[in-house]
Amino acid sequence: PATYAIEIKFHLSNLDQRWKKIIDFKDRTVDDGLYVRRGPNLGDVDHLFFENAVPQAVGATEITALTDMIMTFTRDGGTGEVNGYIDGLLQFTFTDSNNFAFASGNILNFFVDEDSGGLRNDNPVGSVDYIRIFDTVSTDFPLVVSEPGMMAVFGFGLAGLGFARRRRAT
Repeated sequence: PATYAIEIKFHLSNLDQRWKKIIDFKDRTVDDGLYVRRGPNLGDVDHLFFENAVPQAVGATEITALTDMIMTFTRDGGTGEVNGYIDGLLQFTFTDSNNFAFASGNILNFFVDEDSGGLRNDNPVGSVDYIRIFDTVSTDFPLVVSEPGMMAVFGFGLAGLGFARRRRAT
């Protein structure tokens, strides 16, 4: 779909590479995608960056190794507006007139880069707590999946425990 939100809670184990690909939208055929990128100079901080889309940077939350973060990436199919967030803070925005953030064949690859002929490896190392994909653009952070049935199950469980305890007492 052209309109979506992706939320990922993850951390990177090390930041020894300049580029670390988080989401690949073109089924590993081109370099475009969402990256954690370190600037070209020694001491530059790692931040969220979308290659080849010329995003307007509005924030620069530093990404550090072994620190959990919630990355949210949204695309509005009507306007083409793309936004990238870290822990609810806007990092960049751009208008996706070239469909850089539109999934080819509805395939997304996470934490794996295209084959660069062995020239470089942009596959990050770390761990992922969850990946959530929504068919709407949201600005509620973290994005929440409502599960009203869970409250009913929880309530029935508590009622059952109370009934069992009462029955045992008599």
